[in-house]
Amino acid sequence: MKAVRMLARAQIRRRWGSIAVLTLLVGFVGVVVLASVAGARRTATSLERFEERYRSADIEFFAGDTTPEQLQALRATPGVAAVGVLRQLQLFQGDAGFLPTGGQTDHEFGRTVDRARIVAGREAHGVHELTIGEGLAGELGLGVGDRLPFESLAPDQVDGDLASDFDPQGPRVAFRIVGIVRRPLDLGSSGAGGGVIVPTRAFVEAYEGRIASFTDVLRVRTEHGDADVPPVIDAARKIFRLSSFRAHGLASEGQGAQSAIDVTTVAIWILAGIAALAGLVAIALALARHMAQVAVDQDTLRAFGLRRRERWAAAFGSAVPIAAGGALLAVVGAALASPLFPIGVARDADPAPGFDLDWVALTAGFLTVVSLVAAASALAAVVATARHDPDFSRPALPTQAASRAGIPPAMATGIGFALERGHGRGGVPVRSSLAGASFGVLAVVAALLFAASLDRLVTTPRLFGWSWDVVTTDPRWDNEGCARGGTRLAEDPMIAAVAGLCYGDIEIDGRPAVAFGVRPVRGAIGPTVVEGRAPRSEREVALGAYTLDAAGKDVGDVVQVRSRSRTRRYRVVGRAVFATILDPQPLADGAAFTAAGMERANAVDDGYLVVRLAPGVNRARALAHLERIARPTGFEPVVSAVPAEVDRLRQIDLLPAALAAFVAFVALVAVGYALVTAVQRRRRDLAILKTLGYRRAQVRATVAWHATTVAVIGLAVGIPLGIVVGRVVWRWVADDLGVSTNATVPMPALLVLVAAAILLVNLIAAVPARAAARTRPAVVLRSE
Repeated sequence: MKAVRMLARAQIRRRWGSIAVLTLLVGFVGVVVLASVAGARRTATSLERFEERYRSADIEFFAGDTTPEQLQALRATPGVAAVGVLRQLQLFQGDAGFLPTGGQTDHEFGRTVDRARIVAGREAHGVHELTIGEGLAGELGLGVGDRLPFESLAPDQVDGDLASDFDPQGPRVAFRIVGIVRRPLDLGSSGAGGGVIVPTRAFVEAYEGRIASFTDVLRVRTEHGDADVPPVIDAARKIFRLSSFRAHGLASEGQGAQSAIDVTTVAIWILAGIAALAGLVAIALALARHMAQVAVDQDTLRAFGLRRRERWAAAFGSAVPIAAGGALLAVVGAALASPLFPIGVARDADPAPGFDLDWVALTAGFLTVVSLVAAASALAAVVATARHDPDFSRPALPTQAASRAGIPPAMATGIGFALERGHGRGGVPVRSSLAGASFGVLAVVAALLFAASLDRLVTTPRLFGWSWDVVTTDPRWDNEGCARGGTRLAEDPMIAAVAGLCYGDIEIDGRPAVAFGVRPVRGAIGPTVVEGRAPRSEREVALGAYTLDAAGKDVGDVVQVRSRSRTRRYRVVGRAVFATILDPQPLADGAAFTAAGMERANAVDDGYLVVRLAPGVNRARALAHLERIARPTGFEPVVSAVPAEVDRLRQIDLLPAALAAFVAFVALVAVGYALVTAVQRRRRDLAILKTLGYRRAQVRATVAWHATTVAVIGLAVGIPLGIVVGRVVWRWVADDLGVSTNATVPMPALLVLVAAAILLVNLIAAVPARAAARTRPAVVLRSE
């Protein structure tokens, strides 16, 4: 053992530079992987931890004018943990329009339900003090200390016709912003649209009877989350017994944020997984090259009487500092990188951002890094200490084929260097370099395909539910939505298709959801369906992906749909995507019916007209035209906007680019290391070629063809596999969003990748090629 230790120390002293480089490579890869793993774990639980800490509501009831007895009965209902009461107020802000406004009427909201996280300033207490969400603050450029004016409707204006002459007659109030807050209801789609205005209880009492209000809004936190939602809704329906009673599961808040967080978590896990695979390939390649240098001394050590087990132990000993040092660097670096996570909306949701030590991830990561590096080193040492082939043998098939093809000698030799392992002292592992190049290309192609597919989703409104161009209305159209009234838009030459879109609140198998129905008026407009088909009869429905999951159903099953006054059964014929129009609407949580199906369920609350513009029509002129038609109703036409889920996914679009850059860097380091060591090991072959008449330019060309061959094989293998992997990853993410899983292959980017890969490997190869060209054959052959 003393000889083994002495030999291992000698190997470490002699190759300290290579060991230092490999330790840094292991540490760099480990930092990226461990930081991503810890970040994914932290991201996945961010909303859950936020909702637990700030006591988020699970259900929202619109219950008219509630009585103390009704509220007491609701609070005593099994499954109800707390109830906060808001009064819906009609306040109008000149720059932001009508914002969802709920004035506090009790001490529960903000305490036991929907507590606010103070981002800046303090809580509001006085009559004209107000805290606002970050979305509205950013939209209007407001900060603590600024004033925000509102107009209001008088109580007698609620039932009047405001469409023809909008003239708020209630008090004008000016709030002083005393805090910027983040509430649970600010994290979802409502937050992205400006958030919710929550005046203080003192304000509600001061303006009682002077500002119009519609209903009490009850924010209910259940004891066991979603499990308590159906029975609590049933109990509340019996308590309030109103035809106008509505229940909302808070999908438009928590689920919108959770969807983005889920996708972000998946993306970070993918980043960690691909980084781990790419790093492991690069490290294994580099370790194989490092251990291959040990093979040079095997005959000598064997002659001194060292058995293979002892020679293996000595070779493996040089990898111990690489494994231990790299793992330590990885853990320290990952801990220091923890403030970078979470990202996107998860960063907003995290109740404790900043430095964080995930001891489970870091401990497991340390052990994993040590184990994997040790295993790769052990395997490489086994290969290095095995009996080697004789120094000379017949040319391998690649060289023979190249020679018979009559290609130039430098090209033939370079191809042979890339594909032939060689023998004896000139032996070099080639499979690892080809695998490293292929895997690097695979990861980059997969990242490019993901980015292209995301860009197509963002820029194609049809894919996120907008199967029309504009949402509008017409004074002649019955705004109950699915009525059969006529509209002048049916004959408008600027419009190719028009339909009525109605919506209302329903429950599907006891779970609240929003229902949509379409009645075609001219042309064909229907819901966006990503699986199955759109409903055709009054007994069919298409559900969103989340709705299907929550109900435990699939396409072809039957669901029970309940509205305010009746219950009906429908067959699920498709999986649909739902557009956000005015109110927050989750992308994949809802139900699409025919107009007759909506009427059968008695689920119609309101509606719009949706139109598709004729081809070639000037969009600006068409919007102005539709605005003039809709002006008497007070409704402004709405065009498509990217849903909150997709927008928050777009916030992490740097992840694919970061992943591609990381993998490309690691692959280039690995291939560059392989080229350098290959040239060093092949120096005898190059010296012989120079002795036979090779000029310096031919030596450089040989190394260049070696590099080009590695790049071309990596591209040929990596591009098809990258497309396959990219499609799988995009399908995974798109399924989580609930949108179409069709991926986009970015052909221009792939062409650029081909040129860039060949150029970069040749630039890297230029360094060892220059050194090889300057080598003096006599010196090399004498040392050999």
